Amino acid sequence: FSGDRSLTPMIRREKPIAAECPRAQASIGGYMLVVRSIRGLPTTAATPLLLTVLSACVHIQHLQIKIRNDSHLQLRPVSVNANRKDHVREIERDIRWGRLPDRPDILYQYLLDCEADAMTLENSVAKDLFRQLVDLLVEVICDACVPYHWRCLCLYNIYRPMACLRERAGTSTERLELSRKTYEINVLAGYFLIR
Repeated sequence: FSGDRSLTPMIRREKPIAAECPRAQASIGGYMLVVRSIRGLPTTAATPLLLTVLSACVHIQHLQIKIRNDSHLQLRPVSVNANRKDHVREIERDIRWGRLPDRPDILYQYLLDCEADAMTLENSVAKDLFRQLVDLLVEVICDACVPYHWRCLCLYNIYRPMACLRERAGTSTERLELSRKTYEINVLAGYFLIR
């Protein structure tokens, strides 16, 4: 692999490249890349180029990218494995209980991951994801057992899932529901975060 050496540890070949049917598979993050020779371009030359392009698109998660001999590009969802789900649940628990209050990067990364996941989901499923995220942050804000600065951090970042919900609100009922939720957050924050 003659491209960027920083990508080398993340590349994993799933199957060996066969001489009669050149093909390489690699995975980066939540991506699976399958490369076959493209109209005379050898797989060894195509793989670094496509991996570079793929690494630039990291915000689209859980897609399988296949390039066949006829140069067609296919994108299709890949099921999320159980280890990732367990990892996400553990991060949610860390956020909910403020287990690592001196690590705000955990919250920031979790918010980024949720926004990236929502890009690959249907609108209704993405809305549910953001509602669950808002509810999680509201629970943290209202829990007096969680460190105060962690609760404030959650309050300062609750605008992100709320803004995503506003973008996806299609009906006046949904917009009214968001206004009520905003009012509820303001009242609860005023009560639970007063010092």
